[in-house]
Amino acid sequence: MLVEISKITDVLRSPIFVHDVMIVTSRKNRNTLAFKDLELVWDTKEKDYNANIFETEILTAHLKTYNLQGKIAYRHANYLNYHFELLDAINKISIWKTVDNENEEVLYHIFNLEKKVFIKENISSKIPRLTLDGKYFVCRFNDAEISLFNFFDQNEIWNQDLSSITAYSDYDGSHSGEIKKLYLHDNKLIITSGDSVLSINADNGEINWRVRHEDFQPLTLHIVDDSAYLCKGTFFSAIDLKKGEKFLETNILRPFDNNHTWQNANYSMVGSDMTWHDGNFYFTGKHNNEYYFAKLDPVTGQIIDFQMLPEIHFNTYPPQFHDGKMFLLDSKSMLHIYEESL
Repeated sequence: MLVEISKITDVLRSPIFVHDVMIVTSRKNRNTLAFKDLELVWDTKEKDYNANIFETEILTAHLKTYNLQGKIAYRHANYLNYHFELLDAINKISIWKTVDNENEEVLYHIFNLEKKVFIKENISSKIPRLTLDGKYFVCRFNDAEISLFNFFDQNEIWNQDLSSITAYSDYDGSHSGEIKKLYLHDNKLIITSGDSVLSINADNGEINWRVRHEDFQPLTLHIVDDSAYLCKGTFFSAIDLKKGEKFLETNILRPFDNNHTWQNANYSMVGSDMTWHDGNFYFTGKHNNEYYFAKLDPVTGQIIDFQMLPEIHFNTYPPQFHDGKMFLLDSKSMLHIYEESL
């Protein structure tokens, strides 16, 4: 049984955690706040807009970092001109963009977070979505076209247009495939585009496999070992990333207040998305204007436990778990914090 133990107001987006510190961004002031044991220990005086964690530093939306004590660890002389784009923690690099409005040009810059130096500047590239091996961008050229781009010599390695490959039709007519999200798994790009999930060889851009979904358009994947799980609305699906085969596809059933006449009324609608934690998925749903918290078995795609949340009155982001607590941020910027009761 989860019990709400605290609330924090004015939270812009879901918190991030590093060691025993919880970092949030204020919706009102756009500054950074740090909590220990759910108590505010420091906040910044500038508009930071965003927060990402690299080891023991907090990256802001501009080229400035804080340490875990709230002191500025690094600030570029022209930090406000640099806008955060990507973090590659494995290779200790971050990607920043600058915008030249006069020449209508966007340039990208590779910054070494450990040494605090640029390793490559003024890169003219399409929009980077992933970094690979510390020297490549996986870029989006447009809604459906991607390429691999060496950002040191600024040469394109390959290009792949998915617009016709992942095209689909629905109640609203015909649509060309649009790239939604990209992931890296075992030197393969896993992409959600149009009605499909695809695996693309990162070395040459060739398509390894494609898995279609007829009832919905895939968006976010949860990759666990060699499996990719996805949900949208009432649909839950799982793909074997080695074989490129779907091994589960089902509708999530609500385990309470069942309608014995109309089966479709018993489906559970996932509120925003799911969170993988301790071998299961967790999400919030809504039924008859009441919110509930559910635990879903990835083997069956069905709810195995649930709890009503009478204190929740607005839609929530996916739950987060840290240090024995669960965190739920609602759409009105209230962060609800729960603990398991004994």
